Amino acid sequence: MYTYAIFFIGLISAPVGSMVFGLIGDYRGRKEALILSIIGTAIATGAIAFIPTYKDCGLLAPSLLLLCRLLQGFFAAGESAGGVIVLLEESEEKNRSFLSSCFDSSTVLGVLFCSLIVTIFSKANWLDDHWRILYGIGSLVAIFGAVFRNYLPDQDKKPQMISSQAPLTPFICIFFASALSYTTYNISFTLMTGYVPLISSIPSKYLVESNTILLFIDLCLLPIFGYICFHIKREWVMLLSTFLLSILSIPLFYLLNTPTPAKIFLLRLSLIILGSAFAAPLYAWATSLTETKWRYRTLALATTFGGLFIGKPTSFVCLWIYNITKWVYAPGVYLLAVSLAAFFSILYSLKFQKKIIQNL
Repeated sequence: MYTYAIFFIGLISAPVGSMVFGLIGDYRGRKEALILSIIGTAIATGAIAFIPTYKDCGLLAPSLLLLCRLLQGFFAAGESAGGVIVLLEESEEKNRSFLSSCFDSSTVLGVLFCSLIVTIFSKANWLDDHWRILYGIGSLVAIFGAVFRNYLPDQDKKPQMISSQAPLTPFICIFFASALSYTTYNISFTLMTGYVPLISSIPSKYLVESNTILLFIDLCLLPIFGYICFHIKREWVMLLSTFLLSILSIPLFYLLNTPTPAKIFLLRLSLIILGSAFAAPLYAWATSLTETKWRYRTLALATTFGGLFIGKPTSFVCLWIYNITKWVYAPGVYLLAVSLAAFFSILYSLKFQKKIIQNL
């Protein structure tokens, strides 16, 4: 229990990292921020592989693990926002929704790759004695990425002043939109593995085993919805997906009144389809709301806070609602609230985008 608590504590340093790397990315350049963040993540990850056990040094062991997790959260906070900003800023506007979906697919691909490696170690009974190798692999992958990032083109624009202020409107819109992306993912893959066995006799083993299939479906759907945005305006795709999530969230969870493996799979698949449709153009949409001079800060902070305050606590809040009400559709209530917040954020962003165009 304390080990999992320490891994959650790593999120505390993420907002600080978002601000620091946001400032570096906007003031010193995207390339420098990305290289520093991935090298720091590599060092913090690799260091976990060399931490002594509690048996060897007592409380120093969990203290060192806590320090490494705090550093991981700090350095990783600049990763996703910075990576997608570079990708989209170096591409044409018409391609950005598709590339945004590909960026998300790469994240899912990373999860699948990790799952495969852990499965191999588990089947070979290596986890207890050789778990440190996994952190070494993670560190090497990060260093490999740092080498490639060194070849990124330097920015040809002059650095912006740190004191430049970002408008609050795009931050709030991106905050609620990224919160929904985290929420649909956490309900589909994290909450359901513990919630379904709580309200039925279906074992968590079935849900865990189906995660790989659903992750693969998610991996394939993201670029498909990104391609759809070539032909349909991305805001309309996001509005439709949030609208459907709003009206279907509670009815879908009513399926759990008489749960069967088929109904559970249908529920999770529905959430993944609608969640993928929303997430595919998310970063492209967020980029369109922000000006270059404060884009890194806004995206890094908004996505970090959206995940930290709304997305990450999803499982806890849903179980708390169920504990209080005993409603089987309790997760649907939370999903409904987050979906509505995202829907109105996207809707309002259309008006905000018109103001940006007029100013230009």
